[in-house]
Amino acid sequence: MKLTPMEIRQSEFRRTFTGYDTGQVRALLDVVVEEMERLIKENSTMKGDLRRKDMRLQEMEDGEKNVRETLLTLHKMTQQVRGDAEKEAELIVSRAQLQSETILNDAQQKYNRLVSELQEMRRVKIQFEAAVRSAVDQHLKMLEGLTAPEIERTEDKIRFFTGAKSGE
Repeated sequence: MKLTPMEIRQSEFRRTFTGYDTGQVRALLDVVVEEMERLIKENSTMKGDLRRKDMRLQEMEDGEKNVRETLLTLHKMTQQVRGDAEKEAELIVSRAQLQSETILNDAQQKYNRLVSELQEMRRVKIQFEAAVRSAVDQHLKMLEGLTAPEIERTEDKIRFFTGAKSGE
């Protein structure tokens, strides 16, 4: 039987010559004791449940804190990696630009050298052609100035040195 505070307040005991009826008081006290024991047990059980739930809540809060700290650390690491990657990318681009400039400069120098060599070859060709023309012109003038007897004597000298016979 559950006993409420209202029932206890409203409980009335018969009065006897020596006071209240001890049987009724004893019966009420037994009910109150049983109810108190039940409430104490229930209270103890609830306190135990509350302690377990508090511990579980603390574990969850600690876990949540760890997750937050992990996420923050991960975010910082991500930012660091992103920053490092951007710096590395800038360095790679810078090196590539420098290398391309070097290649272009080398190519320009090679082009300029080839153009210079080509111009020099043209100049040498022109000089060579002029020298050949001059030599041909001199030989033609010499040949024109030779007489038939001089030509015959020259041919005889050539045959003599080469060992060829006349008329060959």
